[in-house]
Amino acid sequence: MTTENSSAQLSPRAARYRWVVIVLLILNSVINSLDRHSLAIANPLIAQELGLSPSEMGFLLSAFLWAYAFAQLPSGYLIDRFGPRKMIRCSIVLWSLSQMAGGISRSLGQFFAARLALGLFEAPNAPSAAAVLAKWFPRDKRGLPISLVFSGGQLGALLGPPLLTVLMLTFGWRSMFLICGVTGLVIVANFAWMYRDPQQFGLSREEFAAIGDGNPEGADNRRFSFADWKGMFRHRTMWGLVLGFAGQNYVQWLFLTWLPGYLQKAHHVSIAHTGVLASIPTLFGYLGALAAGTASDRLIGSGMPVLSARRLVPVCGMIGVTVCAGGLAMGPGLAVSLALVSGTLFFSNLAGTGCWALVTAIAPQRAIGTVGSVMNFGGFTGAALAPIVTGILVERTGSFVLSLAIGGVMAALAGVFYAGLIRKPLPADD
Repeated sequence: MTTENSSAQLSPRAARYRWVVIVLLILNSVINSLDRHSLAIANPLIAQELGLSPSEMGFLLSAFLWAYAFAQLPSGYLIDRFGPRKMIRCSIVLWSLSQMAGGISRSLGQFFAARLALGLFEAPNAPSAAAVLAKWFPRDKRGLPISLVFSGGQLGALLGPPLLTVLMLTFGWRSMFLICGVTGLVIVANFAWMYRDPQQFGLSREEFAAIGDGNPEGADNRRFSFADWKGMFRHRTMWGLVLGFAGQNYVQWLFLTWLPGYLQKAHHVSIAHTGVLASIPTLFGYLGALAAGTASDRLIGSGMPVLSARRLVPVCGMIGVTVCAGGLAMGPGLAVSLALVSGTLFFSNLAGTGCWALVTAIAPQRAIGTVGSVMNFGGFTGAALAPIVTGILVERTGSFVLSLAIGGVMAALAGVFYAGLIRKPLPADD
């Protein structure tokens, strides 16, 4: 059955509802991004009110990343065990309450616990979104919806600084945290009211076939077990995803955490101008995330096999990052550096969002949550290491040259892992 014929078999009602699903998941991604970036925006005021030193603030800033990374491992198992619909609802409620807890924290210990909880409960969101999209779209048509949904994080990063700053200056940083938490509760109420899995939506057997599932009860009703979870690690494909995403996220978070410092130290940009200039690469990162799925969908439409097309986008993205990061290590002027940073974030997000489409191409339907979560664990382990390694190297060398060179090497290794280890889909049964 061809993809075009499959799509034609969807009723107009079901076709429209798929866009509702996409919008609901985009809203989840945006509020997710706003919550995780709120601490960075309020950093100076929080440090002043709570009397935190720079090292204590660094400790606080790292709490989310480590909790988020290690919570990925059980999250995937829970998603495939209980379903993404339940996990998304529980996740948003709990992370919104954690965000609100940050707004009422009175000490470093209380705030650190709130940020740990935020990372813990945000962990299921991205792999759950991938699992939801896999339920509603066939393998060769998942690129565009995945790009739209996963670019929501970049959209939040783009809109977050001005929006959160206005809230903070108008109502105070504590109220900013509380408003974000309440907004999350409103979004999850809307999701619970509007979202339905295909089985609950009442699709016909032909419509199930059109979205790539010939069984109205689900392609595989066997419950996901811990043995299934462990079995994933026996395959080179799984390790290709984990190691590749670690390298990709290392480079991305190097710039997400150190871009203002890089502009100020390497190019003597004033604090007043740093915020404006730093928003330009963020915009290109958003465009890269949007482009990823469309690019691989077009490759599939031209006749390329699904797995090859989905893999090619991350590989090309990592080549682009390697070139741009390598160029930055050579110490160009401000204008060229800004262009290269923009290129780095464009290609990094092209690869990162492309990886989520790749997950849905190589993972069995019943294990998409697990595969996505394990990949995300690798990614955020790299993300958590990047600011630490960069800070140490900048302190010891007095420049960003070595840090940028290492970023280029990490990107090149990520491309090698994607191209060399991901050669075939993961088996449906182990």
